[in-house]
Amino acid sequence: MLMTRTDCKIKTTGLLLLAGLILFCSDAFASRQRMQLAEPDHSSPLTGVLVAAPLFEKTRNGWDPYKRESQDPIVELFGGDGKMLSYARSAFAEGKDPDYLIKFRQVAGKYLQGSKTIKDALKARQKARWIICRELTSGPGRSEKAANPDAKAVLQQWVEEPLALLPRTPIPGLESTGPHAVPYPLAVYNDRNECVAFDSFFIVIADSERHSAQEVPFNVARSVENDTLDLVVCHELAHGIMFDAYGRPHNRKVGRGPSIHGHTADLITDREKAWLEGWAEAFEAFYGRNRKITRLGESHYGIASFLIDRQDSVRRDRWLWLTGKANQAAQMKNAAQMMASEGVIAGLFFDILANRALVSPFEKSITVMVRRQPKDFAAFVNAWLELFPGDRRTMLRIVLEHTRYATFDPSVTALYQEFYRVRRALQTRKGSNSEALVAEKAYLKAKEEAFAKALAGADPFSALPPQLWTGIENLTRKDGRVTRMARLNIDLNSVDAFLLEYSGLFEKPQIAEFLATRDKQGFFRGNPIDVLRRFIGEERWKKLPDEGVKFYPELLQP
Repeated sequence: MLMTRTDCKIKTTGLLLLAGLILFCSDAFASRQRMQLAEPDHSSPLTGVLVAAPLFEKTRNGWDPYKRESQDPIVELFGGDGKMLSYARSAFAEGKDPDYLIKFRQVAGKYLQGSKTIKDALKARQKARWIICRELTSGPGRSEKAANPDAKAVLQQWVEEPLALLPRTPIPGLESTGPHAVPYPLAVYNDRNECVAFDSFFIVIADSERHSAQEVPFNVARSVENDTLDLVVCHELAHGIMFDAYGRPHNRKVGRGPSIHGHTADLITDREKAWLEGWAEAFEAFYGRNRKITRLGESHYGIASFLIDRQDSVRRDRWLWLTGKANQAAQMKNAAQMMASEGVIAGLFFDILANRALVSPFEKSITVMVRRQPKDFAAFVNAWLELFPGDRRTMLRIVLEHTRYATFDPSVTALYQEFYRVRRALQTRKGSNSEALVAEKAYLKAKEEAFAKALAGADPFSALPPQLWTGIENLTRKDGRVTRMARLNIDLNSVDAFLLEYSGLFEKPQIAEFLATRDKQGFFRGNPIDVLRRFIGEERWKKLPDEGVKFYPELLQP
C-alpha cells in the first residue's frame, strides 16, 4: 500500500513528537535528580540546613553581579521570581561524584539538621538578616532602589534562605581544605532595570590537612562522632553573618589586613584579620559555652586542635598573655598586640554577647556592622558608643577591664601585672599579704581614675599605637640555590619575638634589645625601615641585599 505525502508527514511528525517526549522525560528525570540532590529540609519554619552541590561561576570582573534568569532549583531558594542574579548550578548532578554528596548528607547533614545549637544559630542569622533588611529598606542609610517593592520582597525571602552547606570548595582555582565561608553577591533588577545587590554566603565543610605532628586536623566524620561539628559550623556561620551585614563592596576589604602568615587564636596578625576571626570565635565560644572541650578531648576523641584554643581559652581571657596563659613569668600583650590578636578580640566580643546590661547586644552588633562597616574592633566600639550612647558605661567597663586598660593607659596595665605577680607569689607562699594588698590598692585606684576619664568622653583607644608595616623577603642560599624563603609583613609595634626570629633579620640578643626598647618607650614612631636599620646596624644592613633580603616599604600603612 502506498503512503501519501500527508500520511508520511503525519508519521514523521509523530516520530518526532515521540522522540521529543522521550528527551523531555529524560531531561525532566535528570532535572528531578538535580532537585532531589539540592532539596532543602523544610521540616522547620527556618528552612534549616541545605546540603547542596552548586558550582559557583565567576565573571570576568570577579564577583560583580551580572543579570541572568535562572530556573535552577538552588537559585529558587535565593528569592525566586523574575530576573535575579545567580551563580549556582549543580555540579554533582553532572556526574561529579554524587555518592560523595549523598554520604555527606547522611553523615553531616543529618547531624546538623538535628542540632539544637545549629537551630539556635540559624535563629540568630535570621534575626541578623531581618535587621539588615530593615536597614537596607527603611533605615537611615537606605537607598530608593532597596526600598523598591520588588527588592523588598526578595530581601524578605532572603531572610528565610536556608544555610547552604557544601562538602567541597566549588570555585575553580580556589580549592582549599578545611571549613570556610564564602560570600557571593545576589542582585535584584526592578522594572527600570536598576540593580540592588546584596550578599549571601555558603559554607564549605571539608577535612583539613595536618600541618604538624602534634596537630589534630579537622575531620568531618570524626567531628560528628565527638559532637563538635555544630561549633565549627557556628564559626563559619558567624563569618557569613558579617558578610551579610557588610555587603558589597565592603566584603572585598573586611578581614584583609597586611599580615600574611596565617592565623590562630594565639597568633598576632593584624587588626583587620583579628576583627574578622575574633567575631567568629566569640560566636563559636558563645554557643559552645556549655561544652567541656579540653586537651583531653583532643587526645582521646580526636577533637580538632584549633577548637581547643577557641573555647575555654577565649572565655577565660588566656590570650591576653604573650605565652597564651598567665603565670609568674608571663608578660601581657601590649595594646597593639591585643588589637591584632583574634583570641583577645574573641574574648572581648564574648563578654559583649554575654552581657545582659547592654540589652540586645547581638542585635546592636549587627546594626553597627550594617551602618558603619567598622574595619577593626576599635572602630566597632567607637561606632557603638556613637550609635548607642546610653551603653557607654557598660561598654567601657567591658573593653577597659578586659584589656586591663592597655588601650587607654599602659601605666594601669603595668600596675595590674604587678598586682597579678604578687598575688601569684602569695598563693605559692613566696610573698606577703601586705605586699599583695598594697599592689591591689594601687591598681584599683589607678583603674578607677582612668575609667572616670574615659567615661567623661576620652577615647578608650587613645593609647593604641600607630601601625608601622613593612614587607620583608628573606632568601637563604646555598651553592647558588635558594634553600629557604621567608616572606612576611610585620608591624613593628605589634610584632613579637617569634616573628622577628622567623624573619631572620636579628640575632636573639638583638631581638631582646628591640622588644625592650619598644616596651620602654611605649611604641616606635617614624619610618619602619629606619627603625629596623637602626637596630640591625649599618655594617650588616649593607650586606642584607647580598643575603637575599628585600624590603617592601610601599606596604607601609593600611
